Amino acid sequence: MCPCGSSTRPRRRRRIHAPSGIQARTLELFEQHRIVKPFLERGHRARVANLYSNGQRLARLDFDPLQTRYPYLLFLDQSQTERLLAGHLATFDVNVERSVELVDLTQGSAGVQATLRHPNGRDELLRPSYVIAADGGHSFVRHRLNIGFDGKTFEQTFLLADCQADSDWPDDEFHIFASGEGLAALFPMGDGRARLIADLATPPASAGMGDAKAGPTIEECRALVERRVHHRVDLSDLTWSSYFHLHSRMVDRLRNERVFLTGDAAHVHSPAGAQGMNTGIQEAFNLGWKIARMLADGAPERLLDTYHAERHPIERDVLRQSSMARCV
Repeated sequence: MCPCGSSTRPRRRRRIHAPSGIQARTLELFEQHRIVKPFLERGHRARVANLYSNGQRLARLDFDPLQTRYPYLLFLDQSQTERLLAGHLATFDVNVERSVELVDLTQGSAGVQATLRHPNGRDELLRPSYVIAADGGHSFVRHRLNIGFDGKTFEQTFLLADCQADSDWPDDEFHIFASGEGLAALFPMGDGRARLIADLATPPASAGMGDAKAGPTIEECRALVERRVHHRVDLSDLTWSSYFHLHSRMVDRLRNERVFLTGDAAHVHSPAGAQGMNTGIQEAFNLGWKIARMLADGAPERLLDTYHAERHPIERDVLRQSSMARCV
């Protein structure tokens, strides 16, 4: 949650440690703000996508012809992405505070009143001009303001795992396999490591509940790859794994008076196409400069309405496309 006006301190309640694909448009926005270099230095570039059906390659998609300075998908651990962005904020004397919880929110014509609870139990009252709700799929702000979140939870479970993957494939290509059993994809992370993503018809017995749920083991990952990937891939050194259920939901409005929703607070969907984090970042860039103009230069209020007008159709298309990709 980011209060804007009397305070500019972003607050997050949890951190994501899974690798993500950063798309060309997001890198172009980073370049505009002169922060792209450390991402390029730390990330791993995938320039080619290979699509298979029952072991036979159907298509090889080369990103090089794209009209951009970044014709690739850049894979980088999301915790590093957060660290780089937080470091950039620190150069403007803006510090990200962890483990600070929003416990109440009300808004009126003159501003917003937000109550924050610190780890030591101390409550802090803020009265910002605007609030950006970037507080995730279970958004407190969205629930507090009774904003609808229409959509559905698909009866499907996904497997994710990061491990060493030994094969004879080039390290700048990723591979997506379709079979009668389901989908499996391997994305290179650099230094011979890869992320495995696969859909499962039913949750495995090893998956528990809540924060304590168990992720797939290296043996389960190997068995799945053997069944669906008709190519030699030797998996080892599992460092992170998880199961998750697929959701596809979004709000009908991105603005509620002085509160704006962005990222997972506004929309959740399939990971197909590596759209989630990129969509949220691009929304933040769209909204950030508009609020800055309002607060610093007295821009007309109608400027803030363009956030919904410009971004909501894109979010709707992303949900539709990612849902279609899930069904392929």
